[in-house]
Amino acid sequence: MRKRVSNVLYELALTIFGFTPWVSLLILLLLLLRKSRISLSAQFYRAAWWILALRCAIPFPLRLPRFTPTLTVQLPVLSAWHPSAADLHTVAQNSIIAEIAANPGEASAGLQRFGIPLLSNHALLSLAEITGVLMVLWLARTLLVLCLRFGSYGFFMHQLHKTRATIISPDLLAVRDEVFGKPLPLYSCPSFHSPSLAGFFRKAIYLPSDDIPEQQLRLILQHENCHARRHDLVLKLLLVFSTAFCWFNPLIWRMAKAADEDIECACDEVMLHGKSLAFCQEYGRVLLNTLKAGQLPHGLSTSFAGDARQLHHRFEAMYSGLPKKQAKPLLALFCASVIASSLFFACTPANQSSSLADALAPASVGAERATGDASDSNVAAPSADWAVPLPDYKPELLVVKNNGLEFYSAAPEAAVVATAAGTVAKVVSGDAVYGNYLIIDHGSGITSFYAFCDTIQVAEGRSVSQGSVLGSVMSAKGKNAMLYFELRQDGNAVDTSAALGLIGIDSSEASDTQVLVYPVASSGAKGMSRGFTGADAHAGLDLRGQTGTPIFAAAGGTVQAGQQIATLGSSGNSTGPHLHFELLQNDQPIDPEPFLQPVE
Repeated sequence: MRKRVSNVLYELALTIFGFTPWVSLLILLLLLLRKSRISLSAQFYRAAWWILALRCAIPFPLRLPRFTPTLTVQLPVLSAWHPSAADLHTVAQNSIIAEIAANPGEASAGLQRFGIPLLSNHALLSLAEITGVLMVLWLARTLLVLCLRFGSYGFFMHQLHKTRATIISPDLLAVRDEVFGKPLPLYSCPSFHSPSLAGFFRKAIYLPSDDIPEQQLRLILQHENCHARRHDLVLKLLLVFSTAFCWFNPLIWRMAKAADEDIECACDEVMLHGKSLAFCQEYGRVLLNTLKAGQLPHGLSTSFAGDARQLHHRFEAMYSGLPKKQAKPLLALFCASVIASSLFFACTPANQSSSLADALAPASVGAERATGDASDSNVAAPSADWAVPLPDYKPELLVVKNNGLEFYSAAPEAAVVATAAGTVAKVVSGDAVYGNYLIIDHGSGITSFYAFCDTIQVAEGRSVSQGSVLGSVMSAKGKNAMLYFELRQDGNAVDTSAALGLIGIDSSEASDTQVLVYPVASSGAKGMSRGFTGADAHAGLDLRGQTGTPIFAAAGGTVQAGQQIATLGSSGNSTGPHLHFELLQNDQPIDPEPFLQPVE
């Protein structure tokens, strides 16, 4: 669980830091446009802030199927869960550590001369450990910002509920119904100086008093109705998440402030569009009348007047006399830039990049896993220095099966690593046969297949280096988990054990003493309801039959082979009559099917 949380945080951090440079550039361009002589409408800026806030508030990478970004910012790999999975210390670091171990006093003094303080019995921090500390700091500050913003909003709504009074004046309610067309709650709250719209699940209008003239109230309600129809409260919520996730970026905070101003200015433009000069003057007087001492509404609500500085900006925008350009083509280009930047610029924890041509389209699972003919196993093994995909495994339990290898972990949790550099071509979760598995394309038609993973930490299209952590296998209740690994070249099975230089128990060449009798006479290939999918997923075979069907000993032991030892039933956690049959080797489950005699 700790690893999963760390990986999720790492993915979030990579995504956020990946889009920060180009998002900052776009924010800076918009801010410069707002200060320039180019007269663009506030609705243009409001829409642009919508696009950026949506991207920043959803910190997940944007990917297309079978697509690899052409421009990638490379970052170091996160901490490897096994020492051989990734070399996070440089050669220089390792030599320094070795020198400290050999001669602590002299080495420490030498390092301190260069300004490197050392604590007693404390090794140098690896890059992964530093990254982990930064991730924790980023998460802590993100949670702090969210708690402060939503805490203050909760206090604001609590104060509203305590001080508000329901408006019951028939005249004012008639104006409300005329503007909104529905009975939206209308309250008076004397502690606030500005009318506002508040509430995400149940919107309501809050007025400074209940004695506002009818004509002024109509203008106020029309303005707030514009906010409600355009879902401006949702935009304000996205801005909160944007500043929380990107709290380290001052331009994001400046974007939130500018967006608040442009939200109100955009409503002003809608209100004044095509109106007479007299109407514009009356609208301005209503804004000025609401500017008086009092508490400002919360940032997650609208503010009809706002503070003096914001009101000054709105009056400049309303009465500048310059024609406002909607600039829809420019907005479309801006939106396309955001989408393209999200797809083409990314941060990855890979140590080497890959071009789009390297991301070869993977074959279907059936093609990748199809059993070849007898000549398939004679295909020359790839000429590479292959790594063991499960470094922390038990050699005595290694099983050669179907030109592949079954590795059993030697630890409760073990990392699955890339056997060679390549590109992740396929990632599948919850497959009915192979569980969570992935395929890596190593180029030259060579692929590797990793099945029965507990977690997978890489995504399709990502480039990986040899030894990069791909995921993990996790045992349950103290049992060893199994990873099935296979190499293929041009779609043909390769002798994986020869390629890795490993020798295991060959389950395809069982001796006479290894041949077992089907324990349920009516079973066989057609009577099997579920096969072996790994020590954790399903450690044996489920053999169907009728209740009362005899069960035989599969081999001789403290029982004779073929001797009836029980009858079939449906006891325990069972969905119907069947026998669950397991075969253990050195107390570890292995697939029984290759050892069972075929049933005619």
